[in-house]
Amino acid sequence: MTTNSSIQGHYGWPEGLSGVYYGPGSVSTALPKLLSSLGARKALIVTTRSLVGKTEIVKQVESILKDHEAFGATFHEIGEHAPIAGIRRAVKIFRESGCNIIVSIGGGSPIDASKAVLYFAQEESGGPILPQIAIPTTLSAAEYTIGAGYTNDQGQKVAVSSKRLIPAGIILDAELTLPTPERLWLSTGIRALDHAVGKCTVIKNLYRPGVAFPVKVLCNTAIADLFKNLPASKANPQDVEVRQRLQLASWMSIWPMTLERYGPLGLSHALGHKLGAAYGIPHGITSCLTLAPVVAMKAQTETQGNKETLAQVLPYLQLESTGSVDTDVLLLSKSIKDLVASLGLASDLASYKVPKEDVGKIAGQALGSKEDPVYDKVVGILESLYPVIALAFTGCVLYLVASRLLFHPLRGFPGPRLAALTSWYQTYFECFCDGAFVDHLEKLHEIYGPVVRINPRELHFSTPQAYFTIYSSQVKFIKDPKFYFAFNEDESSFGYTDPALAKKRRDVLNSLFSRRSILRLEHVIQLKVDLLVARLSEDYNDKPANLHFAFKSTAMDVITTYCYAQSFDALLCPDFTHPILLSAERAMPMITSIRRFPVLQILHHLPEWLTTLLSPETLGFVELRKALLAQIEGILANSGSLDTMHDTIYNYLLSPEKLKLRQVPSKKSLLDEAQNLLFAGTDTTSSAMAVGFFYVLNDPAIYAKLISEICAAWPIKESPVSYEVLEKLPYLTAVLKEALRMSAGVPISMPRVVDTPTYIDGVQVPAGTAVGVGCTFVLMNKEIFPQPHSFQPERWLQQESQSLEKYLVPFSRGPRSCIGINLAWCELYLVFGNLFRKFDMKIHETSVQDMKFRCHGMSVFRGRHFHANVRERT
Repeated sequence: MTTNSSIQGHYGWPEGLSGVYYGPGSVSTALPKLLSSLGARKALIVTTRSLVGKTEIVKQVESILKDHEAFGATFHEIGEHAPIAGIRRAVKIFRESGCNIIVSIGGGSPIDASKAVLYFAQEESGGPILPQIAIPTTLSAAEYTIGAGYTNDQGQKVAVSSKRLIPAGIILDAELTLPTPERLWLSTGIRALDHAVGKCTVIKNLYRPGVAFPVKVLCNTAIADLFKNLPASKANPQDVEVRQRLQLASWMSIWPMTLERYGPLGLSHALGHKLGAAYGIPHGITSCLTLAPVVAMKAQTETQGNKETLAQVLPYLQLESTGSVDTDVLLLSKSIKDLVASLGLASDLASYKVPKEDVGKIAGQALGSKEDPVYDKVVGILESLYPVIALAFTGCVLYLVASRLLFHPLRGFPGPRLAALTSWYQTYFECFCDGAFVDHLEKLHEIYGPVVRINPRELHFSTPQAYFTIYSSQVKFIKDPKFYFAFNEDESSFGYTDPALAKKRRDVLNSLFSRRSILRLEHVIQLKVDLLVARLSEDYNDKPANLHFAFKSTAMDVITTYCYAQSFDALLCPDFTHPILLSAERAMPMITSIRRFPVLQILHHLPEWLTTLLSPETLGFVELRKALLAQIEGILANSGSLDTMHDTIYNYLLSPEKLKLRQVPSKKSLLDEAQNLLFAGTDTTSSAMAVGFFYVLNDPAIYAKLISEICAAWPIKESPVSYEVLEKLPYLTAVLKEALRMSAGVPISMPRVVDTPTYIDGVQVPAGTAVGVGCTFVLMNKEIFPQPHSFQPERWLQQESQSLEKYLVPFSRGPRSCIGINLAWCELYLVFGNLFRKFDMKIHETSVQDMKFRCHGMSVFRGRHFHANVRERT
């Protein structure tokens, strides 16, 4: 098979290496060229038993060699970590078969073994070291080094080294990697990541900024590509293009590399060598175990300059600096840990039967001495790689198994057995698969039907009928406290679990968010939209603009001005990247973590410096609440500050005439409400803007039709057009509805607790059960919205379109629906109308895949931020 690909090429290096050939199918052309240029008479193929017995790769290479009369023999007795016994046998066959070149096929073991064979063959003959052509099928990158690691008779990892041992030719043919087992492929990708992090910053197994700048750029690019393409390869293992990019990333992770120039490769690597050979742990897995904790250790032990080198990796991962180098290093460590978990590669030393009493010896060997100043910390790292086994709780576990599977009121409901046993099933997809549970729910409903038991006490439904029952104004189900506490807004209109308390709060605020109030304060919103237009016109004309953050900044400035009469002025920040927005975006997954691990709620109550050190992701929440609290304390200290240009939430919440004998909220309640409105008013609205703009710009026909309608209603762009004019435009309205449908807002199920036995969609649900329906199961229901993943404004313009209105539920339904729905509609009309009337735009380096979302309470886009080239209309 030969795959069409844009990734094809050849690279030459003047010292020892004749060439690196890369591209799917390249082995058929590259191998003959290398055989000719290297003067090959006969070649010994060195590979593994599994590649010979389970794939056609070795036969393919043998055929090419035979066609060129260069086949000598095939040796396939190379074991993991290249044991010396196999190398000795290979040396004998190499000599007796009259070969003058080795073609190695496989991962690090056959490639390193081939180097060792050539090294010992040269020792016997006294002549020059003969060449090797390496055809790697993993990402271990052994083919780029001048050293060969093998395991001696005592089970110790040792090495030989010579500049002539680097393979004379390397062929990166991604098609040949397709049979590689997934765990081996992905774990060696983490090994390549270990190379890149280590090579970039290492001396004496510690990190430092002592490597040439171009090499660092290669390493950081490799890190970025590995972070991006390893998950992509797991999701689609047959994607040869992605596999080819991973092979190139593995190359960049370690090239150019000579031991005498850059020194040994880092503490994580050193630990891997000691663990791998002695205990039979694959090197890819050792990197999965040690890399993240070793990087975390550097936040405590390294100099400022050394830590800055590690922190410089973050921009390559599209992560913003936290403002603290220490927390940046911890953020990098967590990102590595999360990557390993998302690939299904998390493991522990007990699984490989490493005796716990050996950790001191392993640490000393890796460091070179137990006197090393970080010895105790390394021992701690190794000890942390053992699971905590609580045998005393075995009886409790058996009791839980019986009670949840055999005697629980939900025992008869369908779903995965593991989900019925433990909430860890849901936790795995939410926390360790980066918010993938909403996607997984679709698969569960395909298997089990319209109702699924998703954890021991909760049912998830998939039908619109269930949605309208659970979230009906006629039903008084309470919000599930186990879910809502994670938002840290339990004294707000959103966070109150008691419907009566929520109603009292909403009754106070409803008039502020009524349509009448929105129309009266439309100028407040229009001023922010005008500022967005001005920024795009002045700073981004004929340039790509980050519309992802432009829309977030607009939404945040609108909601803060409208609700507090004090804007955060995010629209004035360079590239629209207000620090709170940057931090809050990083912090979104923390909501999920707190919900799944309630003990983490303590982070809300620790001193700021300690919270930031323990969990850099929560910095966004800390900064946001600090800013809002300062605002509230200023108002409470000076009642005159309520005399603003227009009423704010504080006018309503602190004014006796508006409270109508209700109790004045506490400072915490004011803070919770302010945070609730800011989050709700920023993320959901800006997501709808981003989705709508992207899909309009992605379809020339939709774009042309929308521009035509807006320009017809707004002939002179310098003359303002109001919200009431724009909302009468049918095609613009259809575009906005489709944008709201596809952006989903809050895609996760918002569970309610059934207080009495209740029928939901024909199924009787026991009292005390948490129930919910994610809004995407309505918004993306193919029976209601044919081709639900296709952006089709026309679906809202058909004769029967009126019947679709009830299913447009991005703001939820019932008494707990979004209080700011009127404000959101006004923002959407004004932003879409103004920007499409005043600018011509084209998508810049953003794909449909980038706009897919993962769910951490709210939608979080998976890929690159949405950018568009902006040009003023004439």
